[in-house]
Amino acid sequence: MELGGVTQGVSMTTSDVNGVLTLAGMLELDFINDFQTGVTSLDQFVLATANSDITGSFLNVASGDRLNVGGFGSFRSGMERAALREPATSFSGDFTAVPSLPAPCSCC
Repeated sequence: MELGGVTQGVSMTTSDVNGVLTLAGMLELDFINDFQTGVTSLDQFVLATANSDITGSFLNVASGDRLNVGGFGSFRSGMERAALREPATSFSGDFTAVPSLPAPCSCC
C-alpha cells in the first residue's frame, strides 16, 4: 500500500470490501511523494474497511504491533470496531517517526 497523504483513496491506497475482509500475507507500506517528511504522529490512516467482519492477520505484523516503514518510522496496526462485541470493520495505523540523529560535531 502507498501513503502519499492522509486523504483516503486519493493520496493513499485503501481497500473497501463489500463483505468479509480476510487479512493474509505480508503488509507492505511505502511512502510516495516525499510524504515521509510531512507525516506526524497525529496522522491516522484507515487502510481497509469492510461492511462485515475483518478476519485473519498479516504474517509480518499482528494487530497492535508496529511495522517499520522504510527506516522513516513505524506504524502501529489495529482493527477497529464500531462497538464492543461488534465485528472489526476497519484496519488502521498510526505513525511514529524514527528520532533524528544529532548532527556530527565538527569541533574535534
